[in-house]
Amino acid sequence: MGIERGGHDAFPRAPYYDRDALADGTAPRIVVADYSLVLESALPRGRFRLATLHLMLEGEPDYALRLVTATAPDGAPIDASIALGDSPRDSSETEP
Repeated sequence: MGIERGGHDAFPRAPYYDRDALADGTAPRIVVADYSLVLESALPRGRFRLATLHLMLEGEPDYALRLVTATAPDGAPIDASIALGDSPRDSSETEP
């Protein structure tokens, strides 16, 4: 089980998460967080991949995603959503 970066240049490293909680593979949940200090003009627009999750599951998966907060560079809330896909997107793919 592991978490890697998603591929957009505004987020050059893997997002933050509790590595110890995942060490034995029995964590009941994974909390992933990230931020970027690049100029606003360099931030992704539209849909992009923030993280790649590697999982090994037994039985049927039961995923629940929750976006806690998303803000503009000035701290103002922005309209954002979260989705789960079963294959990684190329980092050059950004949808408007």
